[in-house]
Amino acid sequence: MTQALAGLFAVTLIVAMAWDAARLEIPDAASLVLLAGFAVGAVAGGADWWVMLSHAGAGLTVFAVGAALFHLGVWGGGDVKLGGAMALWLGWDNLAPWLLVVALAGGALSLAVLALRRWRLAAATSVGGPHWLRRLRDPAEGIPYGLALGIGGLTLIDAATAFAAG
Repeated sequence: MTQALAGLFAVTLIVAMAWDAARLEIPDAASLVLLAGFAVGAVAGGADWWVMLSHAGAGLTVFAVGAALFHLGVWGGGDVKLGGAMALWLGWDNLAPWLLVVALAGGALSLAVLALRRWRLAAATSVGGPHWLRRLRDPAEGIPYGLALGIGGLTLIDAATAFAAG
C-alpha cells in the first residue's frame, strides 16, 4: 500500500513540477489528487482518527500561511494549494525537515533564475528558444516555486507515506 502511495505522491509532484516550470502555474488537479490519495491511503492503511486530524491540522496550517504569502505576493495560488496538500501527507513530525529542504531548494532555484535573467549574451536575449525558457528569463514573471516544494516532497517521500502504515 505504501509503495502505491509513494508512486502516486512522486508522480503527482513530478507532473506539478514540470507544469510549473513550463507554465508558471500548478494545476489544481495535482492538489486534488494528493488530497484524495491521502484520504484513501489513510482509511485503507488503518490510520487512526488522531493521525488523520493531526495531518489535517498540518495541511491547514501550511495552507493558511501560504494564503498569507499569496496575499503578500510571495507565493502563487498553486503553491498555496500544493503546499497545503503536501503538508497533509507529511504531518507535523515531518513539517520542519520538509520546510528546510523547500527553503534550500527555493533559494538555489531563485539564484539560478536570477542568474539566468542577468545573463545578457546576445544569443540568450534573442526572441528564440522555447516559450518556458523565455518566461523564465522575463524579470516580470515569477519563479516556479512548485519545483522547490516538489523537491522537498520527493526528498521525504518515505516520511510522506508513513501515515498509511497503520
